Amino acid sequence: MKDRTIVLFEDVYAYHLYPFHLLRPVCDIASGVFTFYERIARLYPHSRIEILCRPEMQDLVRESGRNLFDESGLRHAERYVFINARTAFSSRHRFDIDTCCIEQDTLVYLHVGPGRLDDWSMRDFLDGECLEKTRALGLDEKRPEHRLFQYPWDIVNMVGKTIEHDAVILEPAWVGQGEGLLGDRVALGEDVRIDQGCILDSREGPVIIEAGARISQRSIIMGPAWIGAGTLVDGARIHGGVSIGQGCRIGGEVESSIIHPWTNKHHDGFLGHACVGSWVNIGAMTTNSDLRNDYGQIVVRMNGSEVHSGQIKLGAMIGDHSKLGIGLLVNTGTVIGVGSNLWFDGALIRGEVPCFVWGGREPWAEYRLNKFLDTMQTVMSRRGHKPGEAMRRRILDLHAETRDQRQGVTA
Repeated sequence: MKDRTIVLFEDVYAYHLYPFHLLRPVCDIASGVFTFYERIARLYPHSRIEILCRPEMQDLVRESGRNLFDESGLRHAERYVFINARTAFSSRHRFDIDTCCIEQDTLVYLHVGPGRLDDWSMRDFLDGECLEKTRALGLDEKRPEHRLFQYPWDIVNMVGKTIEHDAVILEPAWVGQGEGLLGDRVALGEDVRIDQGCILDSREGPVIIEAGARISQRSIIMGPAWIGAGTLVDGARIHGGVSIGQGCRIGGEVESSIIHPWTNKHHDGFLGHACVGSWVNIGAMTTNSDLRNDYGQIVVRMNGSEVHSGQIKLGAMIGDHSKLGIGLLVNTGTVIGVGSNLWFDGALIRGEVPCFVWGGREPWAEYRLNKFLDTMQTVMSRRGHKPGEAMRRRILDLHAETRDQRQGVTA
C-alpha cells in the first residue's frame, strides 16, 4: 500500500447521516475511538489519503489541510484504492488489483488496473452510478471484515463493538490492576487525572482514556468506552458503549451514545442511544427517551421524511452548535438540526426540529443568523477556538439551504 493513495469517497447515501453530514464530510463523523478518516489513517500510516466529497464540503477539507481527490486521478486508477467513507474496517486489508467489495447494493471499495476508469467522473461516486459501473467491470469480489453504516443509529448501535475493534487497532498499554479498576483492559493516556472514589470497569469491554482527561467526583465508567483527550467526566455514570470526543464536559448518565468533540453535557440528566454533534450544550436535567412505552419500533423524521428505523431503542440525534436549555424532555427518536436553540416551555421536544430555530415548541421562531454567529464565536473562543472562514461560509449556505424546512413550522 506504500505506493497507493486511498480515496475516501462519499456516495448518494451521505444525506442519510443527517444532521451530522451538514457541517463535515462523512469521513469525519465519529464512530468509535476514531472517525472514519482517522481509522483509515491508523491502518495505513504510509499511504496518502485523499477525500472525494460533495462540493459544499470541499472548502472545509482544504481548510483542514487535508487532500482533495482530483478527477484527473481517474485516468491513473491503478494508483488509487477507492473506499466508501461510511466504512469501518476492523483490521488492515490488502486491496488486490481488479478487486472490489459490494454490500447491500453499495460499493464498499474498488481497486482496478490501468485504463479501467477512464470514462468515469467523480459524480459517478457521489451519485451512486459507481455501483453498476463496477459490476460491469467484472471484478473479483472480496469480503474484508468491515461495517458499513447507513444511518446515525447504525453507528450508535455498533459503537460498543466498534470500540472493541478499534482497541485492537490502537494497541493501547493496559495499566492492569489498581484502585478503582475492575478488569484488565483500562488504558490511560499521559497526564490523565482520576480522583479517588472513581470506578473504571473494563470487565465487559475496554475503557480507554486519552491524554489530559480528568475523571472526577466518584464517576463510574463501564466499558466499552472511549474518553477523548482533555475531556472532563464529572460525577458521571457512563454505561457501556459510549464514545466521547476531545474537550467535552460530561456529567449525569450516558448510555450507548456518541458525543462529538467540544460538547457540554455537564449536569444531571439522561442521554441514551443518542448521537450528539460538536459544540452542543445540553442543560441541567435535560433528558432524552430512548424507548417507547409500548416497546414499538421507532419511526424517525429527518430532513422532512419519515424513516422506519427498525429499532426499539433510539434516543436523540442532535446537530452541531445546538443548545438545549435546562429541564428539556426529548422524545424517542427526535432529530434536532444544526444551530437550534431550545428551552423548556411545557412541551415535549419531538419529531424533527429544523436547523436554526429558536423556542420551546412549535411554531418555532427563526434563530437570527447574526445572533447565532455571535453565540458560536463566543462559545468557541471560550475553548481557544474560532470558526474558520470556510466554516462560516458553509453555515451561511446551510442557513439558506434549510430555509424551506423552517417554513410552515415557524411563526
